Amino acid sequence: MSNDECSAYVRSKMSEGYHDLDYICEALIDTCLEKGSRDNMSAVIVSLPAAVFGEKKISPYWKPGQNTGGTPQQGR
Repeated sequence: MSNDECSAYVRSKMSEGYHDLDYICEALIDTCLEKGSRDNMSAVIVSLPAAVFGEKKISPYWKPGQNTGGTPQQGR
């Protein structure tokens, strides 16, 4: 994936309502692997206070007793 494709992917997940940035990073890496990438991959997402998220969804990786994630303003 190009840098622009990665940015678009992260923005789409945020607008879909995923507030858990760990989940978005994992999903991004999984998507790159599905597209055939075999290079070293790392992902870091920095959420600034003005970041726009959609209505909150819970990550598919969520387990009972785990923080559901959130923006810094929500005390994550």
